[in-house]
Amino acid sequence: MLPLLLTLFRLIYDGAVHGSIRLPARRGKLFDPDAYPFLEGRLYGAIRQTEDCMKPPRVSDGVIYRVLSNLLLLDGERL
Repeated sequence: MLPLLLTLFRLIYDGAVHGSIRLPARRGKLFDPDAYPFLEGRLYGAIRQTEDCMKPPRVSDGVIYRVLSNLLLLDGERL
């Protein structure tokens, strides 16, 4: 699941074009692959290469679910 989530984060950050479909780049820090390089298995300070094959750390679906669930909370209220 993590590789799919990282792919989604890169799409949000970098944007994409496929035929007539266009997803604009958002460039926010939350999805910045260089802000959290360890999520992609890179060393701190390593510059990402778009051609690189990612080897992300193994994280269970349950952990990812809890992290995403906590991102939906602001001051104890669900966004």
